[in-house]
Amino acid sequence: MVSTANGLTTQEFVREVNNERLQNKNRWITWFGKVNGKEVSLKSHNNWVQVILVDGVKKTGNMYSNVSEFKQFLKEAVA
Repeated sequence: MVSTANGLTTQEFVREVNNERLQNKNRWITWFGKVNGKEVSLKSHNNWVQVILVDGVKKTGNMYSNVSEFKQFLKEAVA
C-alpha cells in the first residue's frame, strides 16, 4: 500500500476497515489515521459503525446494516 502525507485513499480506508472487521467478528474494533488528508477515528462492531469522527465531525451508522451498506457508509463518511 502506498501512503502519502494525506494518508490513505477512500478505497484503501474502506478495504482496511473491512479487513479488520472480518478478522474480528463479534468484537469491537477501532481505527485511527488520515484519509484523504482528514483526521479519522472510528469504533465499530461487525457492520455497525457506532461512531466515526472525521476532522472532529461525529457521525454514526445504522446498527443493522449489511456489508454493502457498511462500506457505502464508510465511503460517504470520509468524502
